[in-house]
Amino acid sequence: MVQRGIRRRILAVLAALAVWGVVFVGSTAQPTDAGWRDSEAGVAAFTAAASLEAPVAAADGCVAGGLLGIAPTVTITWSVPEGADFTVDDIEFGQLNSGGLLMPIVDLELLNSISTTGEPGAYTTRIGSLMLQNLLGGQKVIGMRFRGAGEWASEWRVITAKWGALGIGNSCVISFGL
Repeated sequence: MVQRGIRRRILAVLAALAVWGVVFVGSTAQPTDAGWRDSEAGVAAFTAAASLEAPVAAADGCVAGGLLGIAPTVTITWSVPEGADFTVDDIEFGQLNSGGLLMPIVDLELLNSISTTGEPGAYTTRIGSLMLQNLLGGQKVIGMRFRGAGEWASEWRVITAKWGALGIGNSCVISFGL
């Protein structure tokens, strides 16, 4: 009887091990076709659907003035592009100074004056500088562009004004890009 009880226990343990083996060891995951890998890559270029138009320069859009090189000025005649919603409040001016004997020394941004009059169809902007700045000749490169919402900005409209010594041979040219 004792042997029979031990035999039953051994058979019960073996049966339990067999069931455990079938359930836990035999039920490993089988490979399937459900997995995937995609090694493709793509490159694309995006452009904005809209852009801001630059200020429109009049045919004789700029004049470099100043009697005998004293108190040099640049007068720019421009307008807002047709159908655009800009006003004078949307215009931004920039300045790049070069040339002129005293220009790098005395030309301080705060001492220049910029004033604009008119309406979107015909604005006149006058940019004045320091007295005697270009007495011996010089050049001023001025940029103007529209600023829109966020970081949107039009291309720079560039005005290059040159003064000859004592105001002789002044010139002014308007172009795009710096």
